[in-house]
Amino acid sequence: MRWIGQLIYDKIARFRNDVYLTGVSESAQDHVVGIDANGKLYKQDVAAGDITAVSFTGDDSQTITDSAGSADFTVTGGTGISCFVSGSNVINVDGTNASTSAKGVASFSSDNFAVSSGAVTIKSGGVDLTDEVTGTLPIANGGTGSTSTTYCDLTANVTGVLPSANMDADTAHLSGVQTFTGSKVFQSSTTFQENVFIESSDAGKPFVTIKTTANSTSGSTLQLEKDKGAAGADGDDIANITWRADNAAQELTNFSRILGEVATAADTDEAGKLSFQIAASNGSTSNLRDTIVLTGSGANDIVDVSVGYGATSTTTVNGILNVSGASSTFDCDTVTFQSSNADDPKIVIQNNTNDNQGARLQLKKNRGAAQVNGDNIAEFGMFGEDSNQNQAQYGKILVKSNEVTDGQESGDFRVQVAAHDGTLTQGLKLVGGSESGEVDVEIGAGTSSVTTITGDLTVSGSDLTFDSVALTAIQTSGETFADNDTSVMTSAAIDDRINAKYASSTISFTGQSTMLSSGNWVMPGKPGISSHTWNKDISVNTETNDSTTAVIPRQWGHAGVRMPNACIIDGMSCAIVNAGGNRQVTLGLFFARASDSTNVDWGTTNDIGAKLQIHADANNESGSYSNRPAHAEVTGSNIAMAAGDMFYPAIKLTGVTSGGNADNVYASFTVHVKTLIS
Repeated sequence: MRWIGQLIYDKIARFRNDVYLTGVSESAQDHVVGIDANGKLYKQDVAAGDITAVSFTGDDSQTITDSAGSADFTVTGGTGISCFVSGSNVINVDGTNASTSAKGVASFSSDNFAVSSGAVTIKSGGVDLTDEVTGTLPIANGGTGSTSTTYCDLTANVTGVLPSANMDADTAHLSGVQTFTGSKVFQSSTTFQENVFIESSDAGKPFVTIKTTANSTSGSTLQLEKDKGAAGADGDDIANITWRADNAAQELTNFSRILGEVATAADTDEAGKLSFQIAASNGSTSNLRDTIVLTGSGANDIVDVSVGYGATSTTTVNGILNVSGASSTFDCDTVTFQSSNADDPKIVIQNNTNDNQGARLQLKKNRGAAQVNGDNIAEFGMFGEDSNQNQAQYGKILVKSNEVTDGQESGDFRVQVAAHDGTLTQGLKLVGGSESGEVDVEIGAGTSSVTTITGDLTVSGSDLTFDSVALTAIQTSGETFADNDTSVMTSAAIDDRINAKYASSTISFTGQSTMLSSGNWVMPGKPGISSHTWNKDISVNTETNDSTTAVIPRQWGHAGVRMPNACIIDGMSCAIVNAGGNRQVTLGLFFARASDSTNVDWGTTNDIGAKLQIHADANNESGSYSNRPAHAEVTGSNIAMAAGDMFYPAIKLTGVTSGGNADNVYASFTVHVKTLIS
């Protein structure tokens, strides 16, 4: 058919016979028609020729060829190889794991073999001959004497002597007993099984050295190890080192041993025991005896040490023994400290703690039953030699129980010395009294004994007995005299009683003063105490005895009272009226005397320093002060006055330091004077 233009059919077109395309100039049939993504037909070149034959070539260079019809081939598995088809076009070739009875695919154990780039090598030590080799392999040929390879029985197949050149230079190849001559070096780990003997017929040999040449802080190690192959138990022996020698009968005998044991086998709480043993005999039988035993604790992190064997054994420490534990116990009858040096031996008990407590030496008596009155608790005996070099006891300190009743215990402490005939005689005795805190003391022995006290003797008790007379009191100066036969008087008290008599007298005068608003003290003016007008402000307003000090200008130095003789100012009695207000008034005496560093410098321009030592506040008996009488008293002042000392009377408003009123005050003074009667 031929069409002009473009005709598009939207339906399926079928052709019953062959379809040819004209106008296609193809001389060779080397193209195929294809359809692109848009449905367009196109031609495409194809490789020249068709498949004419199929062939397979095996590893043995044999070829299988199929050149006609369908190319059918069969792939068959063999021993250790399986072949099967999965799907429609997949052939699977799978290796079967090898076994002891069948060939197959096998891998190499990394424990014994190394594989790199397809190359397999045996690791150093990778083949365990114990497991891999059977039969008997002679020791001389590198075996153990119990196992051999199944491929070659060296015992049966090797005869004669195996040359040393054919042996491993680093290995001892032993068949039976072999003697090494010269020096031998065993490197790395070397295991000797069963018994190892090192012996020599030369004097001083064999000589064994364990040496490290490493440049480090660690040294050589000799380790004795027990691998029980089961759980360890308390009391297991670990290892021992035994020293044996010939006895007199030329019998090898154990003379000493070091034994290590398991004291506690508990996991994480292990503790060991190490015993140093020496042979000892009881006169008929010799046995190894523990001399030093060290036992660790499985709970308290301590190590107990036992030294010596037998109660009569002797342990000697040459040098200094330091014991740093909390306590030490000597369970023995006698401990002797001796020295051949002058002033030795010396026992020092020293406390190094930074506190207020000192060292202690305790002597205890543990009777094991109830204590009895009069029991000896402890004693110190002092012994020396007499002129014939006989041992004699020269002194003793003895402590006894005086009263053992629970809650009422008291002791008896005695100091004894040899008295002329060598007999120990008590010179000092201290006994607990019948009351709490009471101790009775006895000093001396014999009526002709002398007790000397160098220094002061203080007696605080109430009784002091001389010649069976109990003196109960000591009268001192100033005390009230007691007329009895149980007290004695001091010399000062005797002087008070017999020689010191005083005559009493008074000094009386009056004064009038207008009070200052400043509250300052006011003393007599230039006319003195006889003038009824006191108008001198002495510029101080405090009222404290032995502290308040006034500076009196020299122009008023005469306005006081000068004592003609030594005397005592014992106080004063005063009467007061405040005619200008209802305020309390204070009266005082200021003293100028050498003993208080206050004085009157006669004939100089120096002012007078005077100190308040007596003052009294007016007492109105709870009434009013305004135009009503009040009184003031001071007794027992005991102010000592030397001849020529002065006192200055003064008046002020009580407690006023500022803002006082101009009260008009009238007062009369009576000063108490005691004069010594010579």
